[in-house]
Amino acid sequence: MKIISHIIVFGIIIALMDCKKDNSGMSTGTLSDSLFVANCNTQIITFDIDVAPIIFGNCAVPGCHVNPAPINGIALETYEQVKFYGENGMLDCTIRWMGDCTPMPNAQEQLTIKQIQTIECWIVNGMIEK
Repeated sequence: MKIISHIIVFGIIIALMDCKKDNSGMSTGTLSDSLFVANCNTQIITFDIDVAPIIFGNCAVPGCHVNPAPINGIALETYEQVKFYGENGMLDCTIRWMGDCTPMPNAQEQLTIKQIQTIECWIVNGMIEK
């Protein structure tokens, strides 16, 4: 019986080790291992209808990612600008508070799971504009 319980404990430890965190406590996963993308095949997500309200309500706000002086030179005011950061992985990294990325939105709570899922599905499905 002791051997079985040790095997179970060992299995749980191995499973938990797969869930990595760095020193800051932020997830170090990738977009492809997200639990959110599993439902993306059944959703049609567009920038104009679904993603823009999230970005314009949380990121492209005065004092953050808008011109004339966007933080770190990152403006998120247009479809093309947001798509660029979706393509290079920075958008996903920052909204999921992963790895070496600066968690965004800055000085606010993290986006909701639904908002993150919406952005991730938009990225996975090819970043449709309209």
